[in-house]
Amino acid sequence: MCCQLLNAFRALGRLRSHEETWQALLNLTGTSDIPGLHRIFKNAKRQNWSVEKLLEMCQAALDGSYHPCSYSDLELDLATTIYELGGGAALYALHKSPFAFPSRNSIISRRKDFQLRITIGEVKMSDILVNLETMFKDVDPGDRKVGMTLSMDEIACDSRLCYLALTDDIAGLCEHAVTNGLMSSKMGANLDVMRAVQRAVRDGKVHVGKEILVVAMARNDEHDYGAKPFILMTTCKEGSLQDSALIIEKGQQGWRMEEYGERRHGPIVSIASDGDPKRRPALYLHCMVRELTPDDPDTKPLFDIVGGLPGLNLWTGSGGETQNLDYKHDMKRGCILCQFRICYSH
Repeated sequence: MCCQLLNAFRALGRLRSHEETWQALLNLTGTSDIPGLHRIFKNAKRQNWSVEKLLEMCQAALDGSYHPCSYSDLELDLATTIYELGGGAALYALHKSPFAFPSRNSIISRRKDFQLRITIGEVKMSDILVNLETMFKDVDPGDRKVGMTLSMDEIACDSRLCYLALTDDIAGLCEHAVTNGLMSSKMGANLDVMRAVQRAVRDGKVHVGKEILVVAMARNDEHDYGAKPFILMTTCKEGSLQDSALIIEKGQQGWRMEEYGERRHGPIVSIASDGDPKRRPALYLHCMVRELTPDDPDTKPLFDIVGGLPGLNLWTGSGGETQNLDYKHDMKRGCILCQFRICYSH
């Protein structure tokens, strides 16, 4: 009887000790922002920690002596996205926050740095082919080809010049630099070219680029879906319809010529862009060439699917490419037209 009573007292003491430990764990997690708390609990489950060990590791994480690093794929992907969009400072701030995001060193293996050629002056086919090979040579298309989308748009940039040591070029000038009297953009062995660039910019013959034209190719597939740039060119936004049409044509020809292009991944089926007033007619020139008809053996399979849709534009490019303008701009123009008619009616 005495032994049973003694065992009961001991069991009661252990329960009280466990209750105190759980209460201390609840107080710690309920009153403090413990970095990577969800990963600590995952490690506790995976490694069968006791409650005392879990409390100890939570306190160590709060003190900064323990950093739980069993990151999930979602956390690594989010950290990579934050680093690409917000830079190292944003990722560092989140790494030091209670969310304890992966550091830049933790995502190095999941990122790739590509050394792309920046176009100086007019678009060069050599730059296109090199950049396409750089971006697509490691992409495994599998056993099937998919439709590709050629897309283009401008992004903001710092309007300043810089030096490219790899090619000895002065980058940052607009695409009309060579055609407007500047003989060369190569630095060379003296400062003559730099002085010539300075005079041309001051005289207004050459402009420092306001934006960067980015032309990219995207796989319309579940595997490796995403736009990969292959033309990067500073622009002053003073190009013509013919300039835009020529860039599109060079992009298409480069994709057909490149070993890692159409022969490996598939043809271009869509050309996408924003509502740039000079690019819309350029897309019209490229994508209003060939009409889908039931009599054409090349277009009949597609015509059988979409030919009966009333109001659908059945004109495509010479290779079946369709124009894919940003619908937001179409809606904007429609709204402006409606406002104009309402004001005119009143």
